Amino acid sequence: MTDIDPKALALRVAEKLSEQAKLWEGSSVLMDIPSDEARALAAFLREAVSAHEALAPFSAVAEHDIGESESDTDLFRPMSAKHARAPLLTVGDLRRARTIIAGPTPPARIEDSEEPSHERR
Repeated sequence: MTDIDPKALALRVAEKLSEQAKLWEGSSVLMDIPSDEARALAAFLREAVSAHEALAPFSAVAEHDIGESESDTDLFRPMSAKHARAPLLTVGDLRRARTIIAGPTPPARIEDSEEPSHERR
């Protein structure tokens, strides 16, 4: 049995759905799914793959640089590059994660006059 790469499979399915949706335009041929729903499913599959890729750096940090004795409420402080086992998070990593969570429109910035809050919302 061969190993299946779920991300590659999702991208292939999304591409095929997009191609088929163009051909179906207005008809219901695949499992009674209209072409607009097929396009929406294809977009969802692509977004799921993007979400997986955007969150992978955070997962690596959680896997390699956070100990079992740490509480979920503890604040995470990145280790120096010398001591970190996972790659350090980049500004791009944070932006990709924000885009996945919030969508393409960035949230409003916190006013400079406000003090940063370290409490969970």
